Amino acid sequence: MTNYDEDVLRRLHETELEILDAIRAICDEEGLNWFLIGGSVLGAKRHAGFIPWDDDIDMGMLRDDYERFLEVAPSKLPPEFELLSPRHTPGYAAMFAKVQKKGTRFRNRETVDAGVDMGIFVDILPRDRVADDPKLRKRQYRKARFYTRASYLYHSEHISRVPPGLKGKIARMSFPLVHGVLKRVVNEDSLRESFWKKTRLAADEPATDCASFTSPSMPPLPIKMFAEPEMVSFEGRSLPAPNPAELYLETAYGPTWTQVPPPEKRKSHLPVVLDFGDGVNVAKA
Repeated sequence: MTNYDEDVLRRLHETELEILDAIRAICDEEGLNWFLIGGSVLGAKRHAGFIPWDDDIDMGMLRDDYERFLEVAPSKLPPEFELLSPRHTPGYAAMFAKVQKKGTRFRNRETVDAGVDMGIFVDILPRDRVADDPKLRKRQYRKARFYTRASYLYHSEHISRVPPGLKGKIARMSFPLVHGVLKRVVNEDSLRESFWKKTRLAADEPATDCASFTSPSMPPLPIKMFAEPEMVSFEGRSLPAPNPAELYLETAYGPTWTQVPPPEKRKSHLPVVLDFGDGVNVAKA
């Protein structure tokens, strides 16, 4: 599904806001610090809400708050919502958590292959300390990229986001082979354990920056940018975001982040199954 019907996308956004509000209520009760990240910050600053074609909400937490959320969420989430995470969910490829709405379905090729019954969700990505030492920092990023890619390829031979052109074509041709090898030589628990061991920084190692190693595409940013977030407007809500949000967006998207990209450069999660809980797959409709 590359283009959404307007009513479908509006309904998807409303469902995701329900999930966000449930997460926010737990964070308020527990005193947990959280913030919008990625396209949700971009949407807040450029559109005061969702990017018009976007189909998810991204939020982040510093590691300690994230770990506390994983502890309390299973018992504190309302019954219509469910926590998914590497430690809670067999067959789950991502190294970060999601909260999904039960009874719904939002599945792309990867989740279909992995056999995970994914519903409509909100992503929650932890941010970890990044070493001040350049060599250690480089190693953290290298290991993060390796193990996150390995996890996705272990769970599925179909990876939707690859480089364009010849590189992407070669990558797609190699995925089934890599997937088959990984299924024979490792398991998902060993991949997760290796990821944590290779990316976590020793407590006594100096660090002024942090990064989302579970999605290691952005350079590190100061911890204080996330420890003291600024408030932004998002779909009529005042929500926390990196501080200053403009610097975060320049780092993530470049100096032209205020410009709306042409249609051919707009991206979504490309679900092959989207069901709001009534048994109708609107992705096919």
